[in-house]
Amino acid sequence: MSKLLIVIPAYNEEGNIVHVVNELVAHYPQYDYVVVNDGSRDHTAALCRQNGFRLIDLPVNLGLAGAFQTGLRYAAENGYDCALQFDADGQHKPEYIQPMLDELESGADIVIGSRFLTVKKPKSLRMLGSYLISWAIRLTTGQAICDPTSGMRMFNRRMVEEFALNLNYGPEPDTISYLIKNGAVVREIQVQMGERLTGTTLFILRRVRQAKVQIEDSIFWLLFSACLLFLSLFPEITTWVARKFGFVSEINVVYLAIIFLLLIKQFYMSVRLSQMDSKLKSLAQKVALNEEKIERGKLDL
Repeated sequence: MSKLLIVIPAYNEEGNIVHVVNELVAHYPQYDYVVVNDGSRDHTAALCRQNGFRLIDLPVNLGLAGAFQTGLRYAAENGYDCALQFDADGQHKPEYIQPMLDELESGADIVIGSRFLTVKKPKSLRMLGSYLISWAIRLTTGQAICDPTSGMRMFNRRMVEEFALNLNYGPEPDTISYLIKNGAVVREIQVQMGERLTGTTLFILRRVRQAKVQIEDSIFWLLFSACLLFLSLFPEITTWVARKFGFVSEINVVYLAIIFLLLIKQFYMSVRLSQMDSKLKSLAQKVALNEEKIERGKLDL
């Protein structure tokens, strides 16, 4: 049997994490696991330590992609043959681990635990996004993925190393589409998922954070538009500036200059933020992995 690591990303899962891990330990001891605490603000990390769970404690919140990648870096460094993304909220059922492992060992690179392989997808607003993503993947790759948003996914060694070393990868449908186009064999098996035990799903929290960023961005562009409107209502300002600096066109050149400078600034900020995010993610992962090694060494002693 392949040596499997179950990666359990956890953010504010104090109400669920003990039950989820204890079930794995009690009924599926043949599989190793690691909890990746993603900078939780509750007692998730403390509960893991109290119960002696294997824990990687990220010092800051990296989001699902960063937490999951941390687990895959751990899997790659410790010689695991494959890894499974397993939610900390109790929705994923461990009885499907072995069928997924069998499918992986039969030649798949990635196995998705699909809710809709043999079960018809409900027609609801919630599933509209899933329909669109499935259609987009099929259009771009030629392969039908019935449940592209499923968070229960298993990866072989090659994929573990791919995710562990590439900072731009995350457990998202677009990543799956990219890997399929580059030769990865992706298969699905039918699974059932339960309701989360307590708390709010990480998917919703992530969408809330994304909505917050979008709102802040909208406010910025609203203020920018207000400034342009102000200049259009008082054209003498732009006329004075154009004459002051010797522009041939009094208004258009000023507008173009403002827009050009804002685009340059936006591009510069995007590059800097991307670089800082990558460095922070890598640093946080290294710190957490090193701390886990230290804790493991103390336990071994």
